Amino acid sequence: MQGLSLAEVREKIGDIVTIAALSKYEKGLSMASSKVLIALSDALDVTTDFFFRDFEVELKRIRFRKLTKVPAKDIASIREHAKDFFEKYFRIEEITGAQKPYQSILKVGQALDPEAMAEAVRNKWGIGNDPIPNVHALLEDNGIKVWYPQNCNPDFDGFSAATDRGPVAVVSNSIGAPRKRMTALHELAHILLEPFDLDEKTEEPLVRDFTSAILLPKKALIDAMGETRKKLQFEELFQIKERFGISVAGIIMRAHRLGIINDSLYTGFFRFGAGKKWRSERKEPRDDKLGILFPESHNRYRQLVFRAYAEELITLAQAAEFLACTVDQARHQLDATT
Repeated sequence: MQGLSLAEVREKIGDIVTIAALSKYEKGLSMASSKVLIALSDALDVTTDFFFRDFEVELKRIRFRKLTKVPAKDIASIREHAKDFFEKYFRIEEITGAQKPYQSILKVGQALDPEAMAEAVRNKWGIGNDPIPNVHALLEDNGIKVWYPQNCNPDFDGFSAATDRGPVAVVSNSIGAPRKRMTALHELAHILLEPFDLDEKTEEPLVRDFTSAILLPKKALIDAMGETRKKLQFEELFQIKERFGISVAGIIMRAHRLGIINDSLYTGFFRFGAGKKWRSERKEPRDDKLGILFPESHNRYRQLVFRAYAEELITLAQAAEFLACTVDQARHQLDATT
């Protein structure tokens, strides 16, 4: 139950039922009374409609990123909330008849080459060599559901998963814009490589190099920096950062991979230079500005809820459940749109 133990749930609802009873409710072996359902909805911050939903989505083959410091309790909570959100997302798509299926992109020969992977995605999704203004919207527009949870553990970045209705990705909304964009594309890479069943040792370097390759195409970086460089100037790197929405660290790694800078420049930046300090702080100069230049937001889910209500496909109470708010709050939002 959202990462809480049954004992913790029992305590939150005032010990009105036993742990054994809660276990039966959770397994579907018994139905709680209306009094218990109301208490549970308050404790778990959901509406009572939540307990009557028969539309279930299983998150399979979950790939978490950087979880060594994240407590298991936090992971379980994120997974439970993500499952709830994606169930509602797929359900509102079904209600409105607005399903947007994901289509595989990569051919066998492209799956082991991050440059070919990035080029295939840019060609298929019509990006060309332009900067990607909104990674969230890009994924949503191409059939990948994305959820941005609030107030996450600072060591949590994101994860991707498969479902019977298409791939999904979760990206922390508590991290800075560069990490948010890189994490979303990191999860995209795992989704792209899912059909090829690669081992982790093979897949992780591909995923890492793909994220910088798709954010900063080879031609664009060479046009900006030249084919070879012996020195770099920070203001120049900040300009590239603000144009393409990628961290300076990502630019340095990309330039090194393409042979634009040598091992000495690369190593100096990360071991002795600003890169070492920024990495430890998990923040770079102008990250806040990047969040303004590249707003990672997408309103398709909410728009589908408003559409379903306007077409009288769902009730006000159901709209409140989809919007994760009270009925009064839902009424205010829906009235403001009509």
